[in-house]
Amino acid sequence: MGPNVPLCPCIAVSGHAGRLVVGHLGSVPVAVLQGRFHLYEGYSPQQVVTPIRTLRLLGVHTLVLTNAAGGLRPCFQPGHLMVIKDHIDLMGLSGRNPLVGPNDERWVIN
Repeated sequence: MGPNVPLCPCIAVSGHAGRLVVGHLGSVPVAVLQGRFHLYEGYSPQQVVTPIRTLRLLGVHTLVLTNAAGGLRPCFQPGHLMVIKDHIDLMGLSGRNPLVGPNDERWVIN
């Protein structure tokens, strides 16, 4: 396992390497976060969004997120791609939200 992403807590979930890989996809510069840390590991919402906010401060304007999700359809198998159109934010319903607090204009994209 490589070094954890700077300014981020230690990633303990199996399969999450915790690395920042920077390079090019053709002529397009890309940054890939291999893994992340989670609220259920005891981190605060503000800590969990640190990597995304760091990428924004580095000039990233487009973010593509992936997710390992389960489904209720028997035809879904591990590795199948699906589109998630909506979700129930149970952590948000409990009041744990990274958007709580003063607005920081550094995160605004004009």
